[in-house]
Amino acid sequence: MGFVAQLEDTLQSSLNGVERPLKTVIADNSKIVVTTRDEAGIPLSVNGEHVLSLKLDYHCVWDSNGEFLAVERSTFYLVMPSITEPLLHYDYLRSPRGDIPCAHFNVHGHRDELIYSMMAAEFKHQAKSRARRVLKGKAPRLSQLHIPTRGHRFRPCLEDLVQMVIFEFGVDTRENWSEAIEYGRMLWKDNQLASAVRDNPGKAAEQLQRMGFSVTPPSDWPVLNEKKLAAY
Repeated sequence: MGFVAQLEDTLQSSLNGVERPLKTVIADNSKIVVTTRDEAGIPLSVNGEHVLSLKLDYHCVWDSNGEFLAVERSTFYLVMPSITEPLLHYDYLRSPRGDIPCAHFNVHGHRDELIYSMMAAEFKHQAKSRARRVLKGKAPRLSQLHIPTRGHRFRPCLEDLVQMVIFEFGVDTRENWSEAIEYGRMLWKDNQLASAVRDNPGKAAEQLQRMGFSVTPPSDWPVLNEKKLAAY
């Protein structure tokens, strides 16, 4: 099953009333954009009443080897109908700028103690831009706080967010929603494991040998991808 087909299968098999939720646009020969078909997002209902919406935005490119479709950037938004600012959003950036974590989430809300800490931060790293705004009389917002989530590999997936809205908000589901979520998450982790092995094949071979497998390295042994492994 292809990447987009798997996303749609997860959404349609887990959330009640969801049909053909995504649209795909080929930007050029190397880029594919996948978004929710409705700009307002996928409606999430509780006892049949629309209470939340889920918006998805994927920008994909072929990986450096030209073999696999890689996510260049993605965002999941959880929003309330008729309210512009989301409740929260989760971002992934394959090539983040500055000190922003490549995988992170932002919560839109307010907490006095956190705002105070953000204003008191020293003039360095990601806090630098916030400090400049404070000096201009602009208080930081909680939504500007980037909370990291495990870097490039094994970051949260769509299935995690869907299960969260089911558990935490009680949105309406299909009868066998948990099987769809677990299957989609398993496929996601399989793909991430394959990518992690490509990042560090030596460690993968070492573990396989501990388990009794015979591993014969190729003559052109891949280089350790320290950049991906150490990414924030």
